[in-house]
Amino acid sequence: MEKNIYSFLLIFFARNCFRLPSRNLIPIKIGERIFRGGMGKNWLYLIFLSTSTLCSAQQNGGFPELNEKVDSLQKVLQKAKHDTLRAAVYVALSEELYLSDIDTVLPLCFKAIAIADAGLNDANASEKQSFLITKASALNNIGYVYKQQGDILKALEWYKKGLKIREEIGDKYGIANSINNIGRIYNTQGDNNKAIECYYKSLKIQNDIGDKQGASISLNNIGLIYNNQGDIPNALEYYNKGLKLQDEIGDKQGVGISLHNIGNVYSTQGNFPKALECYHKSLKILEEVGDKKGIAILLNSLGILYKDKGVSFFEASLKEEYFSKALEFYQKGLTIREEIGDKDGIARSFNDIGFIYNVQAEQEQNPDSINSKFNKALEWNQKCLNIWEEIGFKQGITNSLFNMSGIYWKRSNSSVEKNNSQFLLNKAEEYCKSSLQIAKELSYPEHIRNASERLSLIYKRMGELAFASGNMGLSAQKYKDAIQMQDLFIMTADKINNVEMQKSILKKQMQFEFKNREGELKAKQDKKDAEAKEEKQRQYFYLSAVAVGFMLVVVFSLFVYRSNRQKQKLNIELEKLSIVASETDNGVIICGSNGTLEWVNAGMIRLLGYNLEEWKLQGKTLQEISHSPNIKEKVEKSIESKQTVSYESLNISKDGRKLWVHSTLTPILNEKGDIKKLVVIDTDITERRQAENIIHEKNREITDSIHSAKRIQHALLASDTLLKKHLPEFFVLYKPKDIVSGDFYWANVIDNKFVIITADCTGHGVPGAFMSLLNISYLNEAIIEKRIDSPEKILEHVRSQIISTLNPEGSQVESKDGMDAVLCIYDFKHLWLRFACANNPLWVIRKNELIRFKPDKMPVGMHYGEQKPFSVNTLGLRKGDIIYTFTDGYADQFGGSKGKKFKYKALKEVLLSIQTKSMEEQKEILHSTFEKWKGDLEQVDDVLIIGVRV
Repeated sequence: MEKNIYSFLLIFFARNCFRLPSRNLIPIKIGERIFRGGMGKNWLYLIFLSTSTLCSAQQNGGFPELNEKVDSLQKVLQKAKHDTLRAAVYVALSEELYLSDIDTVLPLCFKAIAIADAGLNDANASEKQSFLITKASALNNIGYVYKQQGDILKALEWYKKGLKIREEIGDKYGIANSINNIGRIYNTQGDNNKAIECYYKSLKIQNDIGDKQGASISLNNIGLIYNNQGDIPNALEYYNKGLKLQDEIGDKQGVGISLHNIGNVYSTQGNFPKALECYHKSLKILEEVGDKKGIAILLNSLGILYKDKGVSFFEASLKEEYFSKALEFYQKGLTIREEIGDKDGIARSFNDIGFIYNVQAEQEQNPDSINSKFNKALEWNQKCLNIWEEIGFKQGITNSLFNMSGIYWKRSNSSVEKNNSQFLLNKAEEYCKSSLQIAKELSYPEHIRNASERLSLIYKRMGELAFASGNMGLSAQKYKDAIQMQDLFIMTADKINNVEMQKSILKKQMQFEFKNREGELKAKQDKKDAEAKEEKQRQYFYLSAVAVGFMLVVVFSLFVYRSNRQKQKLNIELEKLSIVASETDNGVIICGSNGTLEWVNAGMIRLLGYNLEEWKLQGKTLQEISHSPNIKEKVEKSIESKQTVSYESLNISKDGRKLWVHSTLTPILNEKGDIKKLVVIDTDITERRQAENIIHEKNREITDSIHSAKRIQHALLASDTLLKKHLPEFFVLYKPKDIVSGDFYWANVIDNKFVIITADCTGHGVPGAFMSLLNISYLNEAIIEKRIDSPEKILEHVRSQIISTLNPEGSQVESKDGMDAVLCIYDFKHLWLRFACANNPLWVIRKNELIRFKPDKMPVGMHYGEQKPFSVNTLGLRKGDIIYTFTDGYADQFGGSKGKKFKYKALKEVLLSIQTKSMEEQKEILHSTFEKWKGDLEQVDDVLIIGVRV
């Protein structure tokens, strides 16, 4: 059991990799896939952060799905007895908790590594492999945390440590994944050459091991490199290559993600219709596979698409329409992210919502509306900042601080905020300085450039205000600060421009190198294919020559083989027999061909206590010592048929114990087919026989009880005497599926009118019988005690009693038990019939025509729909009319040549064909038709049909 749990956990933490949402969605894998299949595919979604798309956050307490998984893992951890399992659980916990509490990841992974390191020295080969797989995954996840915190160099260091272990143990799947992750680091650093080199290494390994899913991820990563460089044709080419692979292997989740990536390309180009088409296709697929993470990211991308569209319009009404649509998608995505506990995603949703309010504030004319929108933008960005600070994502923190400084800066320039301008400028300065400080720590030139540019404008504005108020010293200082920030801006901007220029040159160089490499790879593959073809032809020639010689050898070998075959067969059988005889715990007796005792094994001595000599004192042959009363017939049958026979007998051991023994008597044949030996294998089945006796006794008691219940149920059904007294001509076909039935028929007389019900209670057998007794008691109450004489009112009374009994006030689970029924009240004196139908119909045959009266589509009991009153029907009767009421058991019976249901259409045809027969004959025909249709199949339900001829 421990090993099975551990295997599950290996799959769990290996395939449920960290997944990060983003505007630019591209799948990569952090963990390795140790086992192929059996678990759902999980993707890691990679982020590209830009100043315009970073956001805010809030603290979220309860995530039911996450808490359930964490609780399950903690329970496994408490019960874990082996260190391999404990280490794996710690890694699995880190995989679950990274979304809601990333601070827990490092302690959990370091704990897993400590356990693995401590256990490696004394571990066997299997345990060592498990420890190393766990350790590699932990190292990998530590690298991920540092990447999230913006410490790229540390992330690279830990990723490489994980890669080294995976290379040592030859885990090719893990190696490919680690190389992919390292490529992502290089991509983040802007080193596209190293990044694409990693992606190609990973792709080659994946192609070599046939990992099409992994190859599709590498193709997507290569597509992303081209997308970042603005090379749209190549980006789309590689995205589509990945999409084709995912489609081939039926990876629906991967198809959805690739369609999302392609949609992002069109969105970047401003191609709104194509982007929208790809997004909606992706959304449909991700909803089908239940990928909540992917759905949330996709909804966010749809929000960005509509936001960008709104920004591009000048007309206020169109802007508002697109912004409202963007907010709608952002909110939907946020709801899902909160459900799954994705703190990183929640923060991004907060940011995007804050951006919309910020832009809307700029469009407003009303001062109150402007303040309201700015305050909302600030509120959402503050929530985002709270989460970034909680999970330690410094790049997110610097962006949120920058966004909030921008809100205060815009408000200070607003005409409605002039009186509060100095306070707002101070807040803008405070947030922007904090953003700049973190950007410097992270060495992010774009962030440094943007923050220094804004600070230069803020200080310039502060200097102007100080000069206007006459504070020359403060004014001079602020202008000096503005110049300092302007110098930093220019220096950083020049550096970025130089880098961009280098990137552009490298881009062209890389494209050239890539085309060359692609050509080299194709040429190598062509050469390899030609060599393989030549080698195949050479092998075919050699094989042909070898085949001729081989055939000669085979002919000779067959000759030798035939002569030795029987001897070898006999030796093999004897060898098997020897092993069984010496090793088994069962008793073994070897006899001569006529049953003479020759040998017993140690198991036989342990079983009954007698050795060979002691057995011989009781008798010389098997026939003489056996306790089986018909042992002679068994031995004769085995000798005559030369086949194994089995029997059971009650034996008494040497120490007086009574033992039930199962014996298998097998003849051993020589090469001529004559019996050489008889072998008896005895197995102690005393416990089994005792258990069977107990079960038999319990079954007898239960069956007796059910038969008693049957007598009680039949006593409550309408008696033949009552029916014959009040019905002119009738039949009742009643076939319970089990001893007792859920179908019942009950009758009574009220005011010289005859009441009869044909009912089908929920279930059959004992549960159905209980329900029938309950319903009969309420029918008695309605008709005898309360004197209710209207069929629909009787059913309504029974329904209310059933609901109040089975669904008492405060019950947590509503019972749906009840009955389907047709209740008829006959007045044969005045020739009319009043009836109410609950789910089952009433049929009348009149002058060769079958008239169907449809039922109310609700049971006599609780149901999901509205509790409406039952309908009442009144039918004038004519001499010769036949009224049929029935339950669904007859029509629902499976049978016939194709094993299908009998159905109501066939029942109608049978009834029409037998309408002229007497009611007793009709019953016999219906019974024989049912039995013939059912054949050897089991009866599926209780059967009840009542026919009444007027």
